[in-house]
Amino acid sequence: MKRQWYFTNLAALALVGLALVFTGCPDSSPDDDPPPAGLSAPADVAVTAADSQITVTWTAVAGATAYEVWFGATNDSAQAQKFGADVTETTVTITGLANGTEYFVWVRATNTAGASDFSRASGTPVALTATPEAPTTPTVTAGDRQLSVSWTAVSGATGYEVYWHTVNNTSAIPSATKQEVNSGLTATITGLANGTPYFVWVKAKNSAGASGFSSSASGTPVALTATPEAPTTPTV
Repeated sequence: MKRQWYFTNLAALALVGLALVFTGCPDSSPDDDPPPAGLSAPADVAVTAADSQITVTWTAVAGATAYEVWFGATNDSAQAQKFGADVTETTVTITGLANGTEYFVWVRATNTAGASDFSRASGTPVALTATPEAPTTPTVTAGDRQLSVSWTAVSGATGYEVYWHTVNNTSAIPSATKQEVNSGLTATITGLANGTPYFVWVKAKNSAGASGFSSSASGTPVALTATPEAPTTPTV
């Protein structure tokens, strides 16, 4: 009798243990985890649309070490694609988009503890219909067989064209004397003849076309006539 009581109670205890195993460990996944304490979703997310691109900006989140940016042409985060790797800045520019299509953007903050909730915004790229204004007169600095040219940024311009000639007349400019500048506000023209005056013009451009010529500026390359000074005593 005692032996029967022992095995009966042992079986009951085993069943209780199995019940605790299956009911005390519910399934979970990273998506179910709450955001890290104190890590807020990015605020003030804004989208600025341009030709074939959108620029996304947001306010820095306290405690965040990086940010994830996702985007898509449907208002469904499950169908969005991530924009490159995590970024540490608070702005990104997404290029190669279709003009006239609304794009939705999701941004969230991350750190070693996890990620915040998403913040959402949207914008629609649009083709430019107006060419930029002509730049103001550039600044030219002469060097040995070269000229350094700089100019002021023009609103709406995505690039610039720099022209030069020995005649102060834009109608005399051949296509071979044009230099494309896709970023920045400076250019260096090399391979020039020392002692010869050169005239320089700049155009601003965007996807709608190019502006007119700026007023001309001039410079005369000159050969260096002085050798540099000797270096100070080296350290060995």
